[in-house]
Amino acid sequence: MPRCATLLILIESIQGVYCCSTSNLSLAIRWGSCVPMDDPLKSAKRFPAFSIRTEISFLLILGTLGVGIMQAWWVPSEAAQGELLALRQRAHGTALMIAEIVSAPIEFIQLHAVEEGLRVALTDGTVEWVTAYDTEGHQLGIVGKPKVELETLAEAHTAVNAQTDVVSEVPIIASDDSQIGTVLVALKTTSIDARKAATQWKILVHAGLLSLAALFYGVFFATRMTLPMRHITTAARCISKGDVAEELVLPKPRNELGIMALSFELMNARLRQLQEQATLVASGDFSDADLGAGALFQSFKTMIHRLRESKAVDELRQQELSSALEQAEAANLAKNQFLANMSHEIRTPLNGISGFAEALTDQPLTSQQKEYVDLILQSNTKLVTIINDILDFSKIEAGSLTVEAIEFDLAHCIEDCLQLFGQRFAVKELELIHVIHAPVPKRILGDPSRLQQILNNLIGNAFKFTSSGLVSLDVSLKSEQDGQGLLLFEVRDTGVGIGENLLDMLFEPFMQADASTTRKFGGTGLGLTISRQLAVLMGGDIGVMSEPGVGSCFWFTIRTPLLATSERFEAVPSPAVDSANGYILIASKSTPLRAILANYVRIANFSPIEVHSQSTLQESLKKYTFHRLLLDMSIAPPQELVQIAGKRPYILLAPTHVKISSVPPKRVLRKPFRYEELLRCLNEDVLASSGTNLADEELGPASEIPIHILVADDNPINQRVAATALRKAGYQVDVVEDGSAAFLAVQNTQYDLILMDCLMPEMDGYESTENIRKWEKGKTRVPIVAVTANAMRGDREKCIAAGMDDFLSKPYRRQDLLDIIKRWHSST
Repeated sequence: MPRCATLLILIESIQGVYCCSTSNLSLAIRWGSCVPMDDPLKSAKRFPAFSIRTEISFLLILGTLGVGIMQAWWVPSEAAQGELLALRQRAHGTALMIAEIVSAPIEFIQLHAVEEGLRVALTDGTVEWVTAYDTEGHQLGIVGKPKVELETLAEAHTAVNAQTDVVSEVPIIASDDSQIGTVLVALKTTSIDARKAATQWKILVHAGLLSLAALFYGVFFATRMTLPMRHITTAARCISKGDVAEELVLPKPRNELGIMALSFELMNARLRQLQEQATLVASGDFSDADLGAGALFQSFKTMIHRLRESKAVDELRQQELSSALEQAEAANLAKNQFLANMSHEIRTPLNGISGFAEALTDQPLTSQQKEYVDLILQSNTKLVTIINDILDFSKIEAGSLTVEAIEFDLAHCIEDCLQLFGQRFAVKELELIHVIHAPVPKRILGDPSRLQQILNNLIGNAFKFTSSGLVSLDVSLKSEQDGQGLLLFEVRDTGVGIGENLLDMLFEPFMQADASTTRKFGGTGLGLTISRQLAVLMGGDIGVMSEPGVGSCFWFTIRTPLLATSERFEAVPSPAVDSANGYILIASKSTPLRAILANYVRIANFSPIEVHSQSTLQESLKKYTFHRLLLDMSIAPPQELVQIAGKRPYILLAPTHVKISSVPPKRVLRKPFRYEELLRCLNEDVLASSGTNLADEELGPASEIPIHILVADDNPINQRVAATALRKAGYQVDVVEDGSAAFLAVQNTQYDLILMDCLMPEMDGYESTENIRKWEKGKTRVPIVAVTANAMRGDREKCIAAGMDDFLSKPYRRQDLLDIIKRWHSST
C-alpha cells in the first residue's frame, strides 16, 4: 500500500484535533506520490465517450456489415464476369456457325438464302440479333430486333461500342479461303444483370440478419464483461472520496477483472485498518500495538514541517532567480548597446579607409604603391568580415538571427558571390568553377544575402587552405516533395584536407582545424558556426567530408518552395558527333574547366572539341572548321592565342586581374564567368560589355541623363568618400552635414536621390526622412537610401519604417554605392 494513501487517511482523521491548515487539501494518489489536484472524476467528464458496451456492439455490427457489403459487391461481380466470359464464347461459336452457313449463298450470290441462314441463330433464345455484311460493309441481311440502325458495318461498329450486349464478329470465308463478308451476332445480357442484382440483395439481407445477431451477442457479451467493471468503478469512486467500506465484496470473474476486484478488496481492508489506527492516534491512545501508526503520524508531521521549509526556500530561490534574470537582461541589453556603438564607431572610419583606397586605385600609381593599396583594401575587407561575424554570433547567442523570404534569381546570386573571389583566385593561380545541375529551379524563394554569406565562408575557407588546383561549387536538387525543394550546395577543394578527429569540432564557435600558436591561416573561427545556424534557419543542414592531403568537401542544404512560374535548368544533352550549329573549340589545360565549358556548349546546341595543349590546338584548327574558339590563357600568352586564332572568331578566357591591351575588351571573358554571358558569347559575334567581367573598361557615368544626388552625413571623411565616388561616376552631388540641412535642401532643390546617414546632430536621419515624407505629400516621391554604420538587428527595419526606401551598410565598396544608385534611378 503506498505511503501517500496512509497520509490521506491520517489527514482526514486528525484534522479536527490539530486544526491542521491543510484541512481543505484534496490529494490524489498517483504512482505513490501525493499531488494536489481537482476531483479526477470532474476532469474525466471533460472528455465524454461511449461506454465499452456500446463500443463493442458498434464494432461487431460495423464489422459484420462491412464484410456483407464487400461480399455483396465482390461475389456477384465475379460470378457475372464468369457468365459474361461464357456468353462471349457462346456468341463466338454461334457467329462461326452462322458464317459457315451463309458463306455458300453469299459466294454464289444467292442473297435470298442469306436471311434464311441467319434465322438459324434465333433458335438460341439468348440471341438478340444477327446480321451479315459484304466486304464493302453493306448489309446483306438481318434478323432479330436490334436497338439501333445497322445498315452498314461502320454503323454496326458504332452501335457495338455504345451498347452493353455481348457482340461477336467473325469473317465469312469463301471456298478459296478469301474473306467475302462479316457476320455479327449479339447476345442478351439482361439475365446476367438480373441474377447479379438478385444475388446482391440476398447477400445484403443475410448481412443485415447477421448484424442483428451480432448486436444481441455484443450486448450480452459486453454486459457480462462490464458488470464487474461497474462495481469496481463504484468502489474506486468511494475510496477516492475517503469513504472506506467495512467490508467490500465484488464479483470476481475468471479473468484479469477478477484479479483487479480482489486487489480492490485487499486495498479497502488495508485502508480500513489504517483509518482505525489513525483514529486511535487522534484520540491520544498510543498503545504498543499502535506504535506503527504513531510513528507514521510523527513522520507525517515531520514531512509537513519540511514541506513548509522547502516552500520558503523555493520562494527565496524564485526571488533570487528573478533578480538574476533581470540582471542578465540588463547585461544583455548593455552588451547589445555596446556592440551597436562599437560597430558604428568602427565602421565609420573603415568606410573612409576603403573609400579613399578605392579612389587611389584610379590614380596613376607605381606597382609597389598599387600593391600597398590592394593590401589596404584586403585588410579592410578582413576587418569588416570579423566585425560582421562577431555581430552575427551575438545574434545567435540572443536567438535573434533571422532570414528573409524573397524571390530571387539563383544563378545571379551565386555568380555575384563568385565574382568577389575572381581576382584573389587568379593571383593564386587557382581555378574557381561552378555547375548548376538540372532540374534546379532558376528562381527560388529565400534570403539571397544569407545564402551568399554561407558561400563566402565556405569558398573563402577553401581558398585559404588550397595552394594549387581548383575550388568547385556544385548545386543540385536533392529532393522535392509537397511543393518544397531541398537544394544541395557542395564546395570542393584540392587543399590540405582535415583530419577525421577534427571534423566534429569545426562548427563549434571559435574552433579551428589549426588552433596552434604557429597557425598559418587566420580567421575568427566563427564563420562555420554562423553558416550552420543560417543553414538550419533556412530549413537545411551543413556538414563536411575531408581527407588529409586530398581535399575537402563542405556541403549544406536549404529548403525552398518550388515556384510554379520558375523555369528549370536544362539537362545536358548527350554528346553528338555533329551539330546543326557546328563545332566550338575549347582549349584549356584545366580538365574540370573544359568539362564545364563542354556542357554549356552542348546546351547551346553546339558540338565541343576539347584540347589541352598548344600543339593539339593547332592540329584541331587544321582538321575542323569552328563556329567559335574558346581559348584559355593557360594554353599560351594572349598574343600567341590571337595569332593562332587568326581570322577565326574567338573568345579569350582570362583571369580578372590580368591587363590585356592587345585584345579588344569585347573579345575577353573574365573568369569566373557568368552562365548567361558564356551562352551569349557562343551565339553572338562579339561579347556584350559587362561591368563585372570586363574589368579593363573604364568606369564612366552611370547614365547619360544627369542625376542630382544629395548626400547627408555629419562625418567629413565619409562626405568626401561619397562625393568623390559619385562625381567621378558623372553624378551631380550636393553635401549637407545634418538632417535639418537635408530637409531644407529638399525644399529648395529637386533631387533624384538622397543618401541619408542615420545618426547626425541637430536632427538625425530618421526624423529628417519623416519630415521630408510629410512635406512631399502630393509631390514626386524622392528615393531615400539609408547609408549608415548601424548594422545591428532591426536597423534596416527601423530605416524602412521611417520612410526610407533602401539600406546600405558602411563600409561599402564604390561599386555597391553605384549599383544601388543605378537601381533606384532606373526604377524612377
